[in-house]
Amino acid sequence: MTPIVSYNGSVFLKMDFMMPTLSFKDRGAATLVSHMKAIGVKKCVQDSSGNAGVAVAAYCARSGIACEIYVPEGTSPNKIAMIEGFGAKAVVVPGTRDHCAEVCRSKVKKKGLTTPTTFTTLTSTKAQKPIFMKPSSSSKESLVISSLNSATERSSLAPSSL
Repeated sequence: MTPIVSYNGSVFLKMDFMMPTLSFKDRGAATLVSHMKAIGVKKCVQDSSGNAGVAVAAYCARSGIACEIYVPEGTSPNKIAMIEGFGAKAVVVPGTRDHCAEVCRSKVKKKGLTTPTTFTTLTSTKAQKPIFMKPSSSSKESLVISSLNSATERSSLAPSSL
């Protein structure tokens, strides 16, 4: 999926800036949204500080899945404009990135949406990998994607704990 160019015949460069949303986050978002489409998800809710939200908004738009992205205050206005440009609703949350994630999860619980499905990278040096957790309810109408950003949250989702 990522455009690759040869540098000298034995070295190849990944050109992430040529991805549809200009970020490597497209790889994980494309996989995640394809899965959501396959299981019949109608709405996606995610917290993000930018690139992941843009990528999920883009792929949801292409797939016909409604999308709402929670971003912390201080997020680049250009990122917010890109999220909204793909038709997603951007909700700016005052406070830190962690607070934004908590506000998103709290709102989802109040609305009675499906148990969160998580989209995360366990380490920043690895490519985006979606981690799917089986929803506890039979409803597939809505799906929550929580981008984990603290070491505690990431370690709690280590593959051995799933």
